[in-house]
Amino acid sequence: MSNSLVSSSNTLDTQPVREDMQKLMNEAVVLVRDQAKSVEHDFLEPVYAWYQLNARMYPTTTVFLTVFALLSLLPVTSFIAFSSVVFATCISGALTVAVIATGTVCAVAGTFLLFTLALMLGATILITCTYLCALLAYRLYFHAIDEDGRGVEAWVRESFARFGLSESPAEHGAQEHSLQTRKVVKGEDNNSTDGWAAVEQGQIKGVYQVSKPSLNPAHF
Repeated sequence: MSNSLVSSSNTLDTQPVREDMQKLMNEAVVLVRDQAKSVEHDFLEPVYAWYQLNARMYPTTTVFLTVFALLSLLPVTSFIAFSSVVFATCISGALTVAVIATGTVCAVAGTFLLFTLALMLGATILITCTYLCALLAYRLYFHAIDEDGRGVEAWVRESFARFGLSESPAEHGAQEHSLQTRKVVKGEDNNSTDGWAAVEQGQIKGVYQVSKPSLNPAHF
């Protein structure tokens, strides 16, 4: 009893689905028939009428062309299919080879570019280090030899400040630094033998005001 009830319920559940599928199939059949009738009316009937007219007017020529067309149908179809396959294969192969060749050339050029950039980086580092060493050597000469210098200790502190390893001179004695710089630029500081050295001396004066009053180069 229960099995019959389950089967009847399943039948009732699938009935609407079947009806919808049957309706869709009927609509598809009607659509195909309409399209077939349209093709027959618009294309096949005019072609057949034209063929009958030519068969009555030129029977021999019509038979010859008909036989030739039927015999040539298979070779022409085979040629079209073969040409399409060859064309698609050649295009695909050419594109593949072009992509591979382009990628290879770009990879080689990119390698040379990276090598060139590495050389430029090395040259830049070398030039920068040379400039810094020359500047530090000049400042060491000024502080250790020149009478306006403040000694090796001042040079060490100035070098640390230049590379940001200590507080900037502008953060200590900014007013005194500006006054000293203006004096040097205007030529009012006649005691300095080196104008640029005097500017540097004015820049670091605020940092080194807690150092010893005088560091004679002769002590070193």
